[in-house]
Amino acid sequence: MDLGLDRIKSLLKALGNPEKSLQVIHVAGTNGKGSVCAYIASILDSAGFKVGRYNSPHFITPSDATQINGQVLAAEDYQSLIDRVSTVDKKNTCNASSFEITTAAAILWFYESRVDIAIIEVGLGGTLDATNVFDYPLVSVITPIGMDHASILGNTIEEIAAAKAGIMKSQCPVVISPQPEAQVMDVLKAKAHQLSCPVILSPTAAWSLNSDEPAWATVKVSGPDDANTETYQFKIPLYGDHQLVNAATAVSTIHMLKSKSIEFGRKISIQHIEEGMAETRWRGRLDLLTMNEYPWLGSNYNIKEMFVDGAHNPPAAIVLRQFVDQQLKARGLDKVHWIVASTEGKDLRELLNILLRPQDSICAATFTQPENMPWIYPMPQSNIIEAATTITDNCTIESSLDAALHTAGKLDPSKQLIVLCGSLYLVADLYRLHC
Repeated sequence: MDLGLDRIKSLLKALGNPEKSLQVIHVAGTNGKGSVCAYIASILDSAGFKVGRYNSPHFITPSDATQINGQVLAAEDYQSLIDRVSTVDKKNTCNASSFEITTAAAILWFYESRVDIAIIEVGLGGTLDATNVFDYPLVSVITPIGMDHASILGNTIEEIAAAKAGIMKSQCPVVISPQPEAQVMDVLKAKAHQLSCPVILSPTAAWSLNSDEPAWATVKVSGPDDANTETYQFKIPLYGDHQLVNAATAVSTIHMLKSKSIEFGRKISIQHIEEGMAETRWRGRLDLLTMNEYPWLGSNYNIKEMFVDGAHNPPAAIVLRQFVDQQLKARGLDKVHWIVASTEGKDLRELLNILLRPQDSICAATFTQPENMPWIYPMPQSNIIEAATTITDNCTIESSLDAALHTAGKLDPSKQLIVLCGSLYLVADLYRLHC
């Protein structure tokens, strides 16, 4: 993978530099980026803004990575947009990669659609990522950072943190999530100080014990220099205690926006935050699929319910295992049937050491190579089994995801949970089966 900004900057210049006209919230990090973007977009949508959102990677189809107020372009319109940008790329010999083409296309669409604000998720790292083309972001957001893509970003957590911190810009506001490792926070705070950035260190929200509904949470946020303190209460519709961090980060970002921008500050109310948080949807992240909501699960596979999650690195695996343990306890169960695929190059042994228990079973799966992402390909299933057999003897390989689901459907649901994870590309294949 050839990271760098020269090609994307040349392409954007040839397109008339649409990025210079956008107001942007830029989001980097290892885990939680997508959830944070979804929360922020939903709040701003509730407040009546025209909101562009660009996530990476795409989920089911390439066009779904680029949305305005939750709506994607029709397939033919999206392809027309990509063709326009590709034509400019070739005419000006920019030699942009496919990710750079789609990033430039998203920026161009947001500009031509006159969005009020664009929420841009970093693809990989930060400093040299194709999205890092905004000189004056409204807010730069750093979500929790862990060891991921070490072969590209750096072999230490400090090097990875420095790469993510590359989206910070001089004197532009920054929001930093709670970090699992102190040295990461040290790197991020030092970079923000070096650039004279106003900073909010986002707290972690807490479940509201006095609420009638357990999904309600509370967080107290102070602006830069501990000014403008506000307590927010909101419903968290996404599963998992880790959403207390993601939700608080999103609300802290809105708090920063309100503190630093008259335009946004006067239009975003407490009610908009409450409504936006409650209405947030983010498929494939600790998602519970039931046969009531997805009838094909029952009719095709005899599966009553299953959890799906894109967890593909150790920090995300820790979160997933904690959530699974809660679900096992609530159901009086003690084992899990895992359906797992992984991208080639991942340290799957560490991931499986976190997820698997000796009594669990695992089915090694594979996924369809994602469109326009030739650098992504699935790990051989034999490698998954090799890593898993050090933990459990209950290992199988199925020829397809369809076959893996049929096998899972033969299991007694009163004895184990079914969890599909390891890759968002696998999760996307699941949704594609019957979308």
